[in-house]
Amino acid sequence: QDLLAGGCLVRVMAPGSPVATATSPDVAPGLQPGDIILAVDGTDVATMAELDSALAESKAGQKVLLTVRRPVANTAGEEKEPTDDSEPAGEPGQPQDLDFTVVLDEKPLALIGDDSEDAPPKMRSAFTLAISQFRDRSGTVSTWETAGGESLESKFWNVVKDEAKNEDNNEDNSVAFAPTSVRFRTTYVNGKDRIEIEKFFHFSLPTGDELKLTGSQYHFDYQIRARTVSETVSETAPLVGFRIDGPRGLPTDGWWYINKIHPRFFASAGTRDVTWNVVQGGHQIRGTRKIYSTALEDAQKPFTPIFVGQHNADQRSLRYIGVDTPYFNVSLLPHDYADGGKMQFSKAAPVAATDIALVEKKKYKLCDTTFWLATEPIALEHRPAGEWAYEQSFVVFAGPKRTEVLETYGLDENIYYGWFPLVAKPLSFFLHLFYALVGNYGIAIIMLTILVRAGMYPLSRKAARNTQIMQLLAPEMKKLTEKYKGDMEKRSTAQRELYNKYDFNPFGGCGLMFLQLPIFMGLYRCISVDIDLRQAELIPGLAWCANMAGPDMLWNWPAPLFLSAKTGWLGPYLNV
Repeated sequence: QDLLAGGCLVRVMAPGSPVATATSPDVAPGLQPGDIILAVDGTDVATMAELDSALAESKAGQKVLLTVRRPVANTAGEEKEPTDDSEPAGEPGQPQDLDFTVVLDEKPLALIGDDSEDAPPKMRSAFTLAISQFRDRSGTVSTWETAGGESLESKFWNVVKDEAKNEDNNEDNSVAFAPTSVRFRTTYVNGKDRIEIEKFFHFSLPTGDELKLTGSQYHFDYQIRARTVSETVSETAPLVGFRIDGPRGLPTDGWWYINKIHPRFFASAGTRDVTWNVVQGGHQIRGTRKIYSTALEDAQKPFTPIFVGQHNADQRSLRYIGVDTPYFNVSLLPHDYADGGKMQFSKAAPVAATDIALVEKKKYKLCDTTFWLATEPIALEHRPAGEWAYEQSFVVFAGPKRTEVLETYGLDENIYYGWFPLVAKPLSFFLHLFYALVGNYGIAIIMLTILVRAGMYPLSRKAARNTQIMQLLAPEMKKLTEKYKGDMEKRSTAQRELYNKYDFNPFGGCGLMFLQLPIFMGLYRCISVDIDLRQAELIPGLAWCANMAGPDMLWNWPAPLFLSAKTGWLGPYLNV
């Protein structure tokens, strides 16, 4: 965070990050929340923009020197043994300017909050919360944050400490930024009604007994709570419905060459599709193109709700809803989904999270998508501190689309193998088996291809033999045509006798080719959906062929734009 006085205030520390392990000759390792970064390698940084600029040319593994000012609270609050090399220099109670040596690392992949150069600006942040319906004391009902109510999306939310001791916090419960959890709270005011609302994110791994997900590590808990805290308690409790927004900015790496398949005929999938599963209806998907075109057609109603005219509770009960990319998925699930739980909402819709006007039609795959859920309105009774009138809990999955991972969370239908999964899945098994043997996916794919070709050799040989016999019999067939030009029946009889003589089936070639098509299509699909090929090197050390999931990138060639642009026919790189 920028400071008016200059410098960058450290708000949160991620365990294991480069600054968390930074070393100093004067104090214990690691920066702390509350420290102020003043300079990088002797260059003053007064803002976040200057900090980013100072690190722009750096590389992973490089060492940089950070000059940090540690306030009085941090120096006084350090709990460590008073040794000669751990006590900060200077007088006690005074801010200290300290030097930290930081070993830089690669920037981690962000599944939520895309900041790639191709991405258009997003309209809102991820997991925002809004009021979808409000009935005040007089009985007046307003919707979508109208009639004078404050906007929760633009309102500042405070970060608060837990009311009770938490194992993630220090013993004195004074740390607002716990390593594995964070709690946001605000007050919504509408007339005389004051509603306290809280969002809580908890990132520690629940036990297997709680969620039956032992060994899973790609999720966090997300909880929403609310209560009335009005100074004057009314007999009529306000009726409140919430709109819960989903994630935004999932990665679009490879958007210009990725070809994701939609399970339905004549429907198009994209880079950020919205998928959901209802108790009565099963797994469903709405592609990026459909979401984009709907928003483009009608600015007044830029979305098509999921629940349209459905009054059956099971048709509005969600097992999960999420945003799905070719290699990653972020989904909301009910907290008790492992026991067959479900979420029921009054409305839900996939929506574009980008200003549509900023997305070119030919780059529609870059359109950011998300969803919102509208809860059933509930009467929020007045509650004392520590008690809540409304609670809604989710598990948020955010991870790779590996079959074994998605099966653990009940999300395995998000991997679509096309028409021939019975072929694609075994081939995927052999691909990983070969990789385990040789340690290179390029060689593993060659081995898999040899295996497939060897297995189809009898069919291929028979098809090739039929082709050769067809060429051999062509002159004889021509003679029969001329001999029996006016008698179709005798010509057909003579042709059958000729076929029997040479054991030839005129439909054998085409039929055998069609029998092989499922195998080839299964081979293609097993490779195209495999996340392990993403950023896998064909030849170690060569950057231009370091992504087996996409085309090689030998040369960014200056061909005409209709050929070389990311939306051109051949793509921006010359492929060997």
